[in-house]
Amino acid sequence: MVHVLDVLSLCRVCGYDLGGGWNEKLEPEYEVCPCCGMESGTYDQWLATIVRYRANWLARGAPWLLPRLRPANFDLRKQMEAVLELDGLPPHPNRPDP
Repeated sequence: MVHVLDVLSLCRVCGYDLGGGWNEKLEPEYEVCPCCGMESGTYDQWLATIVRYRANWLARGAPWLLPRLRPANFDLRKQMEAVLELDGLPPHPNRPDP
């Protein structure tokens, strides 16, 4: 089982490891995810907005905000595993898997 304290450095939308995002006091660091573009501490505090943002991002084909930072071996499904388990929801209501 994934616990929120174990994934503080992950983007809540796509699972990218920001290396920050939220500190130990659960305060946002307002980092912008280079993968999906979500800024920690803005709309990623509520599950409904996380799911909505994720669904819109996936519907657009999951484009990278900063494509030059996309790893050659990028695997969206693997990247999203922890945040999807934390949410307890699929990434998109019409798509059970990313």
